[in-house]
Amino acid sequence: MKRLVKLEKDILALIEAETLKFRDNYFYGFSGEEVLRRGREVGQEIFVFERLPRATDFLRQKIKKDPLIKNGLTVLALEMTEAKGRFSRTWVASKGGLWLTIALYDDITPEFKGWVSIIIGFALTETVQAFGVPARQKWINDLWINEKKLAGVLIERSSNYEDAWYLVGVGLNVNNSLPVGLPATSLKEILGHEVNFPEVSAKFLFNLRKYLGLLRACEAHLLQDKKLKNPLPGIFKIFSDTIGRYVAFGEDLTEREEGRGVVIDIDDRGRLLIESSSGRQIKLFSGEIKYL
Repeated sequence: MKRLVKLEKDILALIEAETLKFRDNYFYGFSGEEVLRRGREVGQEIFVFERLPRATDFLRQKIKKDPLIKNGLTVLALEMTEAKGRFSRTWVASKGGLWLTIALYDDITPEFKGWVSIIIGFALTETVQAFGVPARQKWINDLWINEKKLAGVLIERSSNYEDAWYLVGVGLNVNNSLPVGLPATSLKEILGHEVNFPEVSAKFLFNLRKYLGLLRACEAHLLQDKKLKNPLPGIFKIFSDTIGRYVAFGEDLTEREEGRGVVIDIDDRGRLLIESSSGRQIKLFSGEIKYL
């Protein structure tokens, strides 16, 4: 496992440059300083490896061995040989893509826990749009364009002693080649040229820092003042094309479809509101959907 220290430093420097530009701004009613302070763990420490079997497994073992692991530690591999998606579905993680896992301490309150997965999609969507790619977020956090998948997220759990962690695995097709026939695309394929890999990596991690900080700011202020409006559903509607869609839904759609309906809204907890053909309203807080 060859560690690429120079690339780590390059990405960290780019994150800090983004942070300095953002600090004096206001972000959905909160100061940039507060947002960055609340999300500062993302991107504070990065390990970059030339190749790993799977970044999530590496990070899981590190958490088990080290009780003092830093919140927000990111493990990035230029290539992964045993990558997988939900329910162990195959994920091709060849050179040129962004493959990483982030350890985030699980201390979000139940009222806001449903947004943890969704804000990963916010960060991905804003990142690729900054490079001129108009991809949209499909609930929960997949990134699609022209009916092809551009990015996916797999969140697993881990623990050491009494602490619980989210292991947020992210795969974004950047400059990597894709197998023929796969319903997927890359930034390189869309734009017609390669994209600067350290810039994409830093942009995503900075955006995740920003949206995690926003989530924590919402949690801190909205639980104290019920009159404040939650901005997260509105952001989802900006980034996503899910609202208004007729969808099939289920925990694992490759195994079983649990129902169909029209997505009419998303609530303050990040649950999709789906109206079935019978008029029954369903609140979907996990699983997956398929556009019909």
